[in-house]
Amino acid sequence: MNRIDRYFLRYTLTPVVMFLAGLLLLYGAFTTSVAMAAVLVGELPGDQFWLYVLARNMIALEVLLPTACFLGMVMAVSQFHRDREAYALYASGVSPGRLARSVWLISVVLALLVALLAIYGRPWSYRINDELVRQASVEQATAGEFHEVSDGMVVYARRALADGALRDVFAWRDGDQGREVVRADSARLHTDEAGQFWLQLERGEEYRLGSAARRVAFEELWHRLEPREETAELRRKARSTLALLGATSVKEIAEWQWRLALPLIAFFLPLLALRLGTQPPGQSGYGRIWLALGVYLGIFLLTSGLRTAVENDQLAPNPGMFLMPPLLLAFYFMTLRWSAR
Repeated sequence: MNRIDRYFLRYTLTPVVMFLAGLLLLYGAFTTSVAMAAVLVGELPGDQFWLYVLARNMIALEVLLPTACFLGMVMAVSQFHRDREAYALYASGVSPGRLARSVWLISVVLALLVALLAIYGRPWSYRINDELVRQASVEQATAGEFHEVSDGMVVYARRALADGALRDVFAWRDGDQGREVVRADSARLHTDEAGQFWLQLERGEEYRLGSAARRVAFEELWHRLEPREETAELRRKARSTLALLGATSVKEIAEWQWRLALPLIAFFLPLLALRLGTQPPGQSGYGRIWLALGVYLGIFLLTSGLRTAVENDQLAPNPGMFLMPPLLLAFYFMTLRWSAR
């Protein structure tokens, strides 16, 4: 890589870094405010505040990074041609293909970074988010309040001790054979090695209502806390990519297709930015920027639409979201013909 390549890379990547920093600052401020509100209402443990903010920002980074790269490069390439620096290089014997090779390098690096974020960072972040939400559902329980600790299970305690234990507990849930009501002297939350939450109830009675009514006294009773509907979505997104590859649910298929298709989509964004940013010298760059915004909005809406169609079983999983990379490839060749005119 010679001096011209390094100069062009520095020229184009500087606004990308500035765009990314600005987007992360805005989204980070939003996430921080949401996390503070969650801590205040007891939906998030206070000592896990920054871990939650980090996880949410990691989730957003898989989209913010290619967004900043595309918009920043369009502005940089447009400025590069408008100030006639590009045409000075062309006149000195540097071909447009020479500059394009640097953009190809950016595309490869961007695709690899997005792949790491989507395949590994995304499930890790959602796993942290899921654990914090479920942990807070019981650990933040206060005396004299009703808490839905899992799907269909509500817990009420007269007293909550500093060590997390609940005293004089009343709980009920809707089971397969009717409603089950439990009264216990104490209750405590446990987590097994697989990360599954369990509610331990001690010294009490369990009443089953309905046609098969019964009363059972117990010294110890364990309830597996099933995730609520919104928590179930978090757990699906928290599953590893390898575990999702054999899934048959359309929502899980859409999830792993998103993770694998997103790096391919990100690969084309710098290439399209180079074509859209190229313009005659002295011409205003606002038209190109508005055009780039329209193109990006179209790509974003189409990608989101394909994902929603797969999730709702309105689009066959094959090709599913993998329809997007060929469409971007065709659009890229269209911009090449357009630029050649």
